[in-house]
Amino acid sequence: MKLNISSTSMQTSFSMKTKPTHEKILSEMDNYSAVPDLDSSKPPSPSISNGRIHRFFPSNKGVLDNLSETSKLPNIKFKIATQVNHAGPARKIAKHPTRYASCNNIPIVQKTLETSNLADELILQPKSDEFFRFNKNSARIEQLSELNNNKPNIYMKLNKIMEQENIMPRKLQLLDVEQSKEVKANGQLQSTKYVKMFAEGISSNSYNQLRKLNLNSNSLSNQNFSIIANKLPDSVQQLDLKNNKLTRDGAQIITQIIRRPKQFLMELNLENNFIGDSGFTLLLNSLSVNQGLRILNVSRNQIEDTSMEALGRIIKKNNTLLELYLHYNKITHRGGVHFFQGLQKNTILKVLDVSFNRLGGDYECTKAICNVISRPHPELIHLDLSHNKFTEENSKQIATDLAFNRIIYGFHFEGNVGFNVNTRGFLIKDIEQQQVLTKTEDINVEDQSKLLIEAQLQNLEIHKQKSLRSEPMRIDSVNMVNGVEQICWICQGWVECEFHWKINKSGSLNHEPVYIHFEFENYRPTLMNDNNDGFVLYRMCPPRQLIRYFFSNPIMNAQVYAKDQKTTQTQLHSPLRNFGVQLQYANGTTHQSEPMHTVNFVQTGEPLQIFDRNKHYLPKVLCKPREPERIVEIDPDLARKRVWTLDTSIFRDFEADTDAHLEQCLEFDLDASKIAKHIISKLEINQLKDTLKKYYKYIIQFYKHQCSISLEYDFPRITLNVIQAFFQQSKALQGMKQVDWEISLISTMVIRDNPRQYMQERSLVRHQFVELVVRLAKEVHIRNGNMKSLPAAVDKVMNGYLSFIVDFGSSQSWRDERFWTQIMDLTIRHKIPLLKALFNYCYINSAKNSLTKEKFISLNDFKVMFHQADIYPDHLTESDIYFIFLQSMMTQVDELQNSRHFEMQFTEFIEALARVAEKLSPNSPHYKDRYLNSKLRRTLHLYIKFEGLLYILYYRLKIKVDSNLADKSVLHGHEAKKLGIFLNHQEEEDDEDIYNQEPYQIIQRLLYDDEQRISVRDNHSSGSKKGSVHRSDSFKNNNNWAKVRALAKKNTIQSSNILQQLKLAQIENEMDEKLEFEESTPLARMKIENRRVQKSRYTINFDGPHYKFDLQE
Repeated sequence: MKLNISSTSMQTSFSMKTKPTHEKILSEMDNYSAVPDLDSSKPPSPSISNGRIHRFFPSNKGVLDNLSETSKLPNIKFKIATQVNHAGPARKIAKHPTRYASCNNIPIVQKTLETSNLADELILQPKSDEFFRFNKNSARIEQLSELNNNKPNIYMKLNKIMEQENIMPRKLQLLDVEQSKEVKANGQLQSTKYVKMFAEGISSNSYNQLRKLNLNSNSLSNQNFSIIANKLPDSVQQLDLKNNKLTRDGAQIITQIIRRPKQFLMELNLENNFIGDSGFTLLLNSLSVNQGLRILNVSRNQIEDTSMEALGRIIKKNNTLLELYLHYNKITHRGGVHFFQGLQKNTILKVLDVSFNRLGGDYECTKAICNVISRPHPELIHLDLSHNKFTEENSKQIATDLAFNRIIYGFHFEGNVGFNVNTRGFLIKDIEQQQVLTKTEDINVEDQSKLLIEAQLQNLEIHKQKSLRSEPMRIDSVNMVNGVEQICWICQGWVECEFHWKINKSGSLNHEPVYIHFEFENYRPTLMNDNNDGFVLYRMCPPRQLIRYFFSNPIMNAQVYAKDQKTTQTQLHSPLRNFGVQLQYANGTTHQSEPMHTVNFVQTGEPLQIFDRNKHYLPKVLCKPREPERIVEIDPDLARKRVWTLDTSIFRDFEADTDAHLEQCLEFDLDASKIAKHIISKLEINQLKDTLKKYYKYIIQFYKHQCSISLEYDFPRITLNVIQAFFQQSKALQGMKQVDWEISLISTMVIRDNPRQYMQERSLVRHQFVELVVRLAKEVHIRNGNMKSLPAAVDKVMNGYLSFIVDFGSSQSWRDERFWTQIMDLTIRHKIPLLKALFNYCYINSAKNSLTKEKFISLNDFKVMFHQADIYPDHLTESDIYFIFLQSMMTQVDELQNSRHFEMQFTEFIEALARVAEKLSPNSPHYKDRYLNSKLRRTLHLYIKFEGLLYILYYRLKIKVDSNLADKSVLHGHEAKKLGIFLNHQEEEDDEDIYNQEPYQIIQRLLYDDEQRISVRDNHSSGSKKGSVHRSDSFKNNNNWAKVRALAKKNTIQSSNILQQLKLAQIENEMDEKLEFEESTPLARMKIENRRVQKSRYTINFDGPHYKFDLQE
């Protein structure tokens, strides 16, 4: 069946003055086309979709059952309107399809159908494009609306005012609004004509559910506001009239709105108007009959004391008002007395702002305020009394009563004489804290100037920020206010954080009292609460800040950081880092803390709401303001029985390689590497991280060793030739093809598009070496099909093929076993001036800029010191010095952008000297066994070796400090006797002989074996370089051995000990040579045999109680 439809134009004219009849409409619709002439008596079938009615024209059976099937008809060439509303013309067409079968003007009918919805009585979401289309076809659409007996919608009302006032169309924030429950017409109603247009808009059905109406900054007069008030929907609950020109008459209009039977106004903002005392009194009278107003803001309205008596009378009985704002008025203490006396009886008000008035200077008014603050069941949670000219006596009285209030979370008092609010909510007097310097030798003039400059810059920045602000920020209910300078938990959105100290995990503070010190509180001590597994504290902290903190126990004299929590370095010029801070405890005692370089930290999140206005202002946090501290009296007897712990030692500032710290470093390396992106899926990353945690400390130790072989001085890294040697060393990788190794290595070395500062092509840094280990595990086990899981492959390769990495151990184990001991702590404290002089010796000789960074020494400075002391290269190789340097450095999280991992500071310098002493094993001039060979010296305690090394460095470098620091030993002090280390009378006499010897003679005994000492002494007497050793000459010079024979003939204990040590040394050397001979090449064996022949000329014979040394000719 074919449809032949012709389109003709249709022109329809309606009279604007007379109401059209149904017959006329039907006669005009005869010209409509868009209805196919189909022979069917089937009635139109409605279809409901998305809340709208779709009516389809009748169709033949099986041909046009629904609209979607029309596309299947090949010969139908017409356009059917898919959405036909129930407007008059469309309904007529649907009712009489055959009557209008001859319609042939499709475009006009379609246009009519599209604009017919603009005549609906209810427009849910008014849109600007629809309103402009309505404006073009207003006459026809209004006729359609009259035809259906519809009430005027928002488009008709706006269009009517536009025609009456002859103004251009504007949105007025009424169109294109996402939610019809809120209208923000800020600054849109500057003309009376548009005020009328806006009033008609909000009175339409589209805004019959309006809740919030914002008319801020419109300069509304009483007359213009009256126009809006007459059209104001009864549903409005929040009305904002801030920054307008309303006077007493405007307040009268608002009173009428409040008294409306169906009006339920809850929030009213009249800030910065001119209602005055008379207008405010009218509002107060309306509150006596109103049961709905919750928030009232009449700030900046020239309100004086006249209306305060009425306010006090109303506020005493009112049980609905929750928030009241009266700031920037002219209220004095005369009116304040009436108001606060009435407020004492109020049991509902939560937020009060009376700032920038003149309430201070009167005892009665201050007493009334204190009665409100200190009443038994207070309700106020946010109170602003700032800038009220309170005297010092008034402030003291308010501070005393506020200290017992636990409900006011936000308290403002700035701008008054000498008082401010601290971080815990107490009102305290402003006293500039004077730092007490107990150790002036720790601070030089240069450091003092840096601190002064930094403080001046901070003050300038504060004044600059103050000058940029035109007015102080005001409190806003219980919401956050960005930019407030004063401390307020509510306005700044402080965050509640939990801090804990776990026994046997965080450190050695296992007994009460344990205090925590926060940087934002100037490290004031805060007592922690005892818990089942340690100590815990909940504390409100400022948002979006790095919160630094540490722990202390005054009885143990310990100031430490938690080893199971994240750590960071203190600021460069902070008082805590340079000379410590004052610690004022709750019992009134004050102590000066020790300087600390390492502290814990936590990063707080975004600001949070402490209260919920929708849930009766209930707090969301556990912390209470102004919580009293429990006073702990320090028992002097307990203080005398202090047990030495690592937390009380000089090593407390060293950031140990704890599991928590190594986990931070590992996470950084994994993020910096390409492991997660190119090697494994995201599901396996946590399993791989857990596996790498077990071996990470060994991996970084081996990485440092490989860096020491590379000898790159600008920053540590492994060069390509060294990493190739690593491949040859690994027996695990011998089955791996060379091409697979090179692919893994090149893939690891490739730098991303954003190269870091301390990365270089054809070399590996720490995170790349970790990535290489993972890639090798994948190549060895995953690609060969031995394993399917990459974490299991890493575990397998570390226990098998790369087990030699684990054999290197970790640098932390040496610290725990050898270095971090009580006797070493005592030795270092005894030698601290000499150690500082040595550190300054290295620092001064370098060419670093001291104005930009804290004092540090580089690897080259460290090597030069030992070179000038004739220790390098005779006793230490360059790789030894490099490896000791890296082992002594604290492990840093970021080694890509931060240079701290190769800038040695004083704490690390002490450990480096101790590691050198462990390597060289020099004897101490005060040790009882003075003549020991190299193998026996290795068994000495570390503190003996450390004293010997400092003695050598002092005399060879000619350090300018008191010689007693080098000559005196810790063994002479009473602290050593407490540890059970004593010197008998004979040893004390031998110590006196030390001062009768030349330093070079003592150094020979400390550093060299017997045969080496003899060679050194002869070389020194002949003018040779001091400290040089000629091992071959020591066996050829018979005169030297003659002196030894003369010593052996003496019947003394000393000579017996010497010869006994020589015998032991000879036996040990023979055993070593035998082992060396078996493992050497033929050429090396020949050299060893020649050395044996030469040594065989000398023997030691034992005869009775004496030793006899003979030379075999």
